[in-house]
Amino acid sequence: MSSFYRRRLPHWQPAEATYFVTYRLSGSIPMEVIKRIRAEYRAEMERLHEECAAALSMLPEQSSGGQEMLLPEQSSGGQGVSAKLRSQLAAMLKKKRYNAQKRQFKSWDNFLDSNLNGPYWLQNEAVAQLNADAIRFYDGKRYKLLAFCIMSNHIHLLFTLLPGAPPLWKVMQDLKKYTAVHSNRLIGNEGNKFWEEESYDHVVRDKEFNRILAYILNNPVKAGLVTNWNDWPWTYCSVDLLDGWQ
Repeated sequence: MSSFYRRRLPHWQPAEATYFVTYRLSGSIPMEVIKRIRAEYRAEMERLHEECAAALSMLPEQSSGGQEMLLPEQSSGGQGVSAKLRSQLAAMLKKKRYNAQKRQFKSWDNFLDSNLNGPYWLQNEAVAQLNADAIRFYDGKRYKLLAFCIMSNHIHLLFTLLPGAPPLWKVMQDLKKYTAVHSNRLIGNEGNKFWEEESYDHVVRDKEFNRILAYILNNPVKAGLVTNWNDWPWTYCSVDLLDGWQ
């Protein structure tokens, strides 16, 4: 069973999948930066689709009988050259789109790590502890918690939804609602928005798991806050994964 949830864009959120989720404080990225990064992404997508359309226009045409043209070695029931090349182009476009999405996310995250304008509510030790405790609370109840990192203005999460758990959007809604209310009480910010409504979520494939785990654990190192990932007090890695990260 999968969940298809829409706010600005639809998200494919399959049940019992492993997710990489990033959520950030309200106002942590200025609107002009958001517009710039989105415009860069849209421009890259347009270039990719134009390249794909140009390549498609150069493919062999169908024969007058409506069948795909065949290479000599494919003439006995083989796949038409046009169909084969179209399939290859689609796979290439999918890979390039995925890489563009990774670059867009890195732009968001790099800005969050370098932003000098705040807010930095998660620097408050009590607020960071409250959020760490809330994340751990759902471990074994709604998800298997694999890793997290709490930075000054955003949080990275890695977990696998458990059988029978609510869909991802509901899990994140409940987590963010609870932590927003109680974090605002701690800092005297009641009645104001704490989190941005949108979160970044990505279904983690096996081949990218180690890369994403390393990205989460090394975030404070990348930001120049510590020299070793386990020196950061608000980083967690499941004991099942620790052997490779000592």
